[in-house]
Amino acid sequence: MIDTIAVISGKGGTGKSSLTRAFFELQNGAYAADCDVDGANLFIGIDHTVIDSEDFIAGFDYSINPDLCTQCGRCVELCRFNAIDNFTINSFLCEGCNVCYYACPVDAVNKIDKKCGVIHHAKSTTGSFVYGRLGTGEENSGKMVTRVRELAKAGAEASGASLLILDGPPGVGCPVIAAVTATTGVVIVTEPTCSGISDMKRAVELVLRMHIKISIVINRSDINTDLCNQIERYVLEKGLFFAGRIGYSPLFNKAQRNRCAVTGFTDSSAAREVKDVWSAVCRDLLDNKK
Repeated sequence: MIDTIAVISGKGGTGKSSLTRAFFELQNGAYAADCDVDGANLFIGIDHTVIDSEDFIAGFDYSINPDLCTQCGRCVELCRFNAIDNFTINSFLCEGCNVCYYACPVDAVNKIDKKCGVIHHAKSTTGSFVYGRLGTGEENSGKMVTRVRELAKAGAEASGASLLILDGPPGVGCPVIAAVTATTGVVIVTEPTCSGISDMKRAVELVLRMHIKISIVINRSDINTDLCNQIERYVLEKGLFFAGRIGYSPLFNKAQRNRCAVTGFTDSSAAREVKDVWSAVCRDLLDNKK
């Protein structure tokens, strides 16, 4: 089974995707997947070509056929979400409970598969990757993350990839659980702010309950040295791995605009720090196998 590393953060904006992009560049023969389907952005920083796409189907859309409907009112009576008005189903209020579909005595309620987003397979000079983009306002992001992982794992194994790297969602909700489940290790990117530390701790507690190894990275470490020290003490107390600190650098933004990894700026401190962090992650989470 191919080793899988998930890169997550307790909160958005910590630089998780920029680091995932750099790790993807540094790991020769890696395969990647953007599991942040609510706000996928890994593909923005990679000059790529989409080679295949598939619709993500989840749940159903419902409608009432006026030619069959007798307006008996049974569906209106049973709908707990007040989604049926004048024998028309409001898709924004409908929760897909199927009551109207099964209760209609004349089978006037139609049920069709619902397209909630699109998953793309792409290739680039860095390597192949998969990313999913959930439709605006759509649900089932956890289910979509699972599908993205399935496709990425199949692609990685078929190509003989050395490692699968996942750019995970922020937070600690269902999409994050779907992204980190059954991974080899998890990299949690944090920042030395009060909110960054609080959200990092929530992410740590989630992953620890899943018995997965954790490595902590502090991004923008020069914002607050005292809080960096506090994070390192927490890592030590929890028995986690610490991959290192990365200082603030405008080169991360420049790299994204140029659709490249920050490690491409070889003479910069940012590139050196990211390389050191990746070496520590491989040592601690992958047992020096990479």
